Amino acid sequence: MSQDDNKNSIWSDYWRSYGGFAAFKNSWYFVGSLYGTIVVIPLSLPKDYGNPGAPFFWYDLGLNLVPVILGFILAGYAMLLAFSDVSLISALIAAPKHKDDQNDPKSPSVFKSINATFVHFIVVQAMSIFAAVIGKTWDILDNIGAVFGLWLLVYALALTLATAMAIFRISRMQEFYVKIRLKNEHQVKADE
Repeated sequence: MSQDDNKNSIWSDYWRSYGGFAAFKNSWYFVGSLYGTIVVIPLSLPKDYGNPGAPFFWYDLGLNLVPVILGFILAGYAMLLAFSDVSLISALIAAPKHKDDQNDPKSPSVFKSINATFVHFIVVQAMSIFAAVIGKTWDILDNIGAVFGLWLLVYALALTLATAMAIFRISRMQEFYVKIRLKNEHQVKADE
């Protein structure tokens, strides 16, 4: 397998594990970001926020907000995985994303689908930062490029909620797993 084949397969594996285009277009985070963009579209136009020497444009929001949020979420995810039990991670890897897919070897596991959520978050954050850099470099203020860049920013912010929910989902699974393990340990001690 060539290096290019490996790159293509990792991207297609991420996209399939995420849920593909259907998961993207049916996500309320995506739909909400479309409505959110309409609400905040005035930010894509040149604005003066009381400081005549420093106008604040849509791309400045992207360059100031997105890297901070990205770092915060990644640090939280790393801590959560670091404190996760190896047995729990093994159980998440063994469990299919959907109950109907238990016999499909290509079906992503719960662990992989949660990680795909994080990868999607990172990809959109990177796209948002890239769009903001292009917007700032070319001074894109009042055209479709500005609206698209603003949408990427709003979608990136919405995905922050999706990622937070993925972290919470892992913590709920971890709690459930630990409770079962503790119950079994107590049962074994009671049987002795």
